[in-house]
Amino acid sequence: MNQPLKAKDLIELPGTYEFKVIGESSPEFLAKLSSLVEGIIGFKRLLQVTQRPSAKGKYIAYSLTTQIEVYEEIEKVYLSLKELPGIKFYM
Repeated sequence: MNQPLKAKDLIELPGTYEFKVIGESSPEFLAKLSSLVEGIIGFKRLLQVTQRPSAKGKYIAYSLTTQIEVYEEIEKVYLSLKELPGIKFYM
């Protein structure tokens, strides 16, 4: 019987990976979010951050394009996002 594929098996690394986060619409939240990711993967590997506000402007959808070396970095970012105040959703 075939084993089901795991997320780790589907991502080619090293390579780029995009984290998607919905959180507060504030410069402070973006600073905390960027700092969290940079603290795990390093400043030079956070390649781009784009923002798209919600219809009412209360939240912003952030896309963080990163250069990931090993799968454990992805896991560490997601585990840390759970603890970030102001976060509403991530994937």
